[in-house]
Amino acid sequence: MKYYLSIQITAILFGLSAVIGEQLNVSVMTIVFGRSLLAVITLIILLKLDHQSFFPTATRSEIFKLILNGSLLAIHWFCFFMGVKKGGVAVGTLGFACFPLFIILIESVFMGKKIGPMDVLICIFIAIGLIIITPHFSFDINNIGLVWGILAAITNALFIIFNRSISLNIHPLQSAFAQCLGCVLLSLPFGITGMFTLQPIDMLLMVILGVFSTAIAQTLLVFSLQGLKAKTVSMIITLEPVYAIMFVWILFAEKPTVTTLFGILFIITAAIFASLKKYR
Repeated sequence: MKYYLSIQITAILFGLSAVIGEQLNVSVMTIVFGRSLLAVITLIILLKLDHQSFFPTATRSEIFKLILNGSLLAIHWFCFFMGVKKGGVAVGTLGFACFPLFIILIESVFMGKKIGPMDVLICIFIAIGLIIITPHFSFDINNIGLVWGILAAITNALFIIFNRSISLNIHPLQSAFAQCLGCVLLSLPFGITGMFTLQPIDMLLMVILGVFSTAIAQTLLVFSLQGLKAKTVSMIITLEPVYAIMFVWILFAEKPTVTTLFGILFIITAAIFASLKKYR
C-alpha cells in the first residue's frame, strides 16, 4: 500500500508541474535546467539530513547508468513542457498520458513480456480517451502540443523501463539525486543563461517546481518502482493530467469542456483497472 500511495502523490506533484510550466515566462530548456538544478540542491540537503552518503555501494558503471537515465529524463521534460506550452495543460498532459501504451509495447517487443487481456483493455480505454479529446487531428497549434505530449510519453516510457531495470541496492534519494544530476549536465549548456532573466514570481514557481514537483516527486517515483511493476506505475501516473486540469480549474477558474471531461473519464477508468490489476 505504501508504494501505491507514493505513486499517487507523485502523480499529483507531476500534475502541478504542468501548471507551473505553463505559467513560467522562460524558455523550456531553462525550465528543465532550473528544475533539475534546484532538485539536485534539495536532494543533497535531504541526503545530509538523512545521514546518507551519495553512492555508498554503487559501482561506477551503475552510477553512469543512473546519470544516463537522468539525461533521458531531461529529454522527456523538454518534450513535456513543449507540449504544455504549445497546446495548454489539458492537451499536453493528456498526450503524455498515453505512455502506458508504449511501455506495454516496448516490454512486449524488446523484453518478451506477454500482453494480458487487462493490458489490452487498459490501452483501449486510454486510446478512446485521447480520440474523444482530439476527434479530428490536424497540425494546428493545439495538436502540435499533443504531438509533443506523445513524444513526452515515449521518452517517459523508456525512462521508467530503464529505471526499473537498474537493480541497485541504494536509497531512493540517492537514485533520484544521480538522475537529476544527469538532467543538470545535459541541460546546462542550453538553459543556464535563462536563469539570469527570471522575475521574482518565476523564481518562486521554479523553487516549487524543483523542490516539490521534482526532488520529492522523483524520489517517490523511484521508491514506488521498488515495489510496483513498471506497467502498474505507468497506469497510475496517467492520472497526472486529471490532477493538472483540476489545478487549472481551481487556481484559474478554467473549466474543462464536456469533451475533455469524457476523455478524462476513460483515462481515470484505465488507472482504476491498473490498480485493481495489482491489488485484487
